[in-house]
Amino acid sequence: MSKKSRIKVIYVASPLRGDIENNLLRAKKYCRKVTKMGFVPIAPHLYFSFLDDRKTKEREVGMKMGIELLRLCDELWAFGKTSAGMEEEIKVAIKIKIPIKVFIVTGK
Repeated sequence: MSKKSRIKVIYVASPLRGDIENNLLRAKKYCRKVTKMGFVPIAPHLYFSFLDDRKTKEREVGMKMGIELLRLCDELWAFGKTSAGMEEEIKVAIKIKIPIKVFIVTGK
């Protein structure tokens, strides 16, 4: 399948730190939205939820692996209030010229 005819892959960036349990539920909701729009969601904080984001080393590993996945994506979509991790992802997306879309999230 040529790149032109394949389904777009969307990197889903959203907060994780703080209220981790609810932030993971929100990330699932954002992935569902991406899927309903006909795209493939990539949400590293869901895939790597076996890592403990509260432990510095594990957070660093998760961020590093997430950035590698970002490099494979067509776009980055940011949901919710921008966190420190999201800022890092957005900086990389800008550097490697991946389009970014920001979604304003209302309510919980």
